[in-house]
Amino acid sequence: MASASEQLLRRTKGSLAETPLPVLLQAICLARRSCGLQLKRLGLEKTIVFDGGVPVECRSNLAHESLGRLLVAKGVLTEDQHLKVLSACAKAGRSFEEMLLRNRILEESALLKHRQAALAQSILDCFQWTDAQYRLLGVELPEAPLRMGVAQLIYTGVSTVYPPAQLQSQLPLPPERRFACVHAPPHRLEELKLSEQDAGVVDLLLRRPTVGELLAGGLEPQALARVLYVLFVLGFIDDADKVPEQPPAPPAPAPSPVAAQPAAAAPVPAPAAQVQAAERPIWEEPKPRSKWPAIAAAAVALIAVGGGYFLWSGRSPAASAPQPPQAANPAPTQAARPKPSGQRSALTVAPLLAAPAGSTPQPDRERGLFLSAAGIPIELPRPLRAQTSALIASGNQLLGRGKAFEALAIYERAAGQDPSDAEPLYGAALSQYLLGRDGEASKLAGQALAAEAKHASASLLLGYLELLAAHEAEARAHFAACLASAPDSAAAADVRQIVAQLREKP
Repeated sequence: MASASEQLLRRTKGSLAETPLPVLLQAICLARRSCGLQLKRLGLEKTIVFDGGVPVECRSNLAHESLGRLLVAKGVLTEDQHLKVLSACAKAGRSFEEMLLRNRILEESALLKHRQAALAQSILDCFQWTDAQYRLLGVELPEAPLRMGVAQLIYTGVSTVYPPAQLQSQLPLPPERRFACVHAPPHRLEELKLSEQDAGVVDLLLRRPTVGELLAGGLEPQALARVLYVLFVLGFIDDADKVPEQPPAPPAPAPSPVAAQPAAAAPVPAPAAQVQAAERPIWEEPKPRSKWPAIAAAAVALIAVGGGYFLWSGRSPAASAPQPPQAANPAPTQAARPKPSGQRSALTVAPLLAAPAGSTPQPDRERGLFLSAAGIPIELPRPLRAQTSALIASGNQLLGRGKAFEALAIYERAAGQDPSDAEPLYGAALSQYLLGRDGEASKLAGQALAAEAKHASASLLLGYLELLAAHEAEARAHFAACLASAPDSAAAADVRQIVAQLREKP
């Protein structure tokens, strides 16, 4: 499901008529994307800000959706108090929320409650914008973000304000269509505060009923359409022919690396374990992805940090016999590496970090934050020119926090200001690499080298990308250029090892 979400988000703009808002919110949530979702409709504009897939802010040009107007509508403030607070904000240069606290108009807990209500109201109103145009943008995150449950937000929006006409077009419900509960949904059912009627529908769905059978129980058609649509979009249910009646058996335990047993001696699962697997609850919370990528099992032809060579034999993956995944040794810490003597300095980071928020790792190759699959540090660009230094520093800060999607927009802006500067081009290339867009990363790294022929980091990144594409000769050339430009860098020893193993390939 996560891969389908990433595929959907590769299209960064479109219409809510083609990609409904509930589907878009679910995709951003599953992809754990940090971005802004800009919506425009008839002169109205809103931007929902996400941090790791969670809505944290909604910026709107609708005056009645401001916190002050909401407090006036609720009777918390009078119109006169509202205007006085606004005037005080303008004079003191402080935010509306800060002035409410400084003047003791609201306690902090009450202010937080009203801010959450304003955020929910502003986002829920978007469920009526079925003809709006949308764009995914890079945005700065707020200093004091609020966090909302995406599953509950989608459930409330569809159950209350989503136009009924959209339900039938997006999820046709002929009487013979049969639904079943997914064994491992992406959300926990406990995240939803279901109405009593909707909770009853969930109980009925455990029996894999048809729509006709559900309607025969006396359910109102429109109410049934709403709850089925919500559960379908959130991944709790699917068509019965796509869901096996029994949950899949748990994977067999990995063989011990200390003493591998012969195939004939492999233990047979006990009947009790099979019964336990069959009795697992249907509404099971999915297990999180492993934080540590298995480098040796990756489909790319890269050496492990400790040495050795895996593929690079000229054969396609299909031509070689399938091998079980092997756990990779963790990369040595950056503190153990010699410091470079060149202009740029490698960052001191953890040996291998999980893919950053907003990234699109390929299924067989999760990305490290600033390390390649071979464990070699990839350096951030340096703000060498005054014209773009502030933007590059901002992009570096975002990228250092794992916000590759937002950093990309900053680097692109800097590159537009000074196309002859290699640093923002390399920053954009590194962002695209972390987002899993190898083609764009190669193009931008090539542009960085065109601007600065001896840009060692750009040559290093291009070498990785060519190696991942099984272009051995091109990779060797870029690695050689990297070594020629920065022979004493922190990556030099590992790059020499890669080049040597490429030459020794039979």
